[in-house]
Amino acid sequence: MHEGDTRGAAEEMSHGANIALNMTFRRRVVEGQRPLSDYVRLPAEKYSLLDSSQITRLGDSSFQMDMGKIGFLGIVRLRPTIVVDVDTKPSGALQTIRSISFQGRPKRMINLMNAIFGDISWGNLISSEKASDTESDIVFSLTMDWGLPHLSGMSGSSPKALEFLFSRALQIAVPWFMTQLEKDYVRWASGDNSREALSKGELIKMASEMALKAARGGEFDEEEFNKTRVEVTSPQHRL
Repeated sequence: MHEGDTRGAAEEMSHGANIALNMTFRRRVVEGQRPLSDYVRLPAEKYSLLDSSQITRLGDSSFQMDMGKIGFLGIVRLRPTIVVDVDTKPSGALQTIRSISFQGRPKRMINLMNAIFGDISWGNLISSEKASDTESDIVFSLTMDWGLPHLSGMSGSSPKALEFLFSRALQIAVPWFMTQLEKDYVRWASGDNSREALSKGELIKMASEMALKAARGGEFDEEEFNKTRVEVTSPQHRL
């Protein structure tokens, strides 16, 4: 975002609070011909795109996710874009969010959203743990540290409100993501090396559902969520 775009937003902000969040999601899968431990350590250049219409490669180890247009009340139109870097580790794949940016309208809201998400550190470690001779767990470990500004006139942006919205959003997004990983692993473990995209247009459907249900408090996909075990370290709000 250009300096001129952020000036108005910055004038309305002062230092707020920090949210530190740690969550671990686990999904059990049946081991295939090739082990899950090898799958989670694949180099990024061998990744298949989970959604070919919304995810593009920026390089050997970086990807851009276009979350599509998300609307609220017929007034706000957001288009989030997320850039992710991938680093293969001995234990799995570390996925780090490099940037989160927004386009859309009204411009004042877009400027504020870009400023709000300007100080967020977010990383996911995708690893595996052996559960038995025939089964293993896909483990999704999320660590987030978010420096929240204080926005004048926007009391709804308190840490507790954002914590609630993020919790609901993650209940939709992460089980969906782990379902896609399981499908991709099953295909790869069977010997399929094509690494073709797994789907087209599914990411934007998930993002729209996530935004709607997080905002309205709707029910998430209970069947898929129950397949994913969650461990949460209570968020820490630091002034």
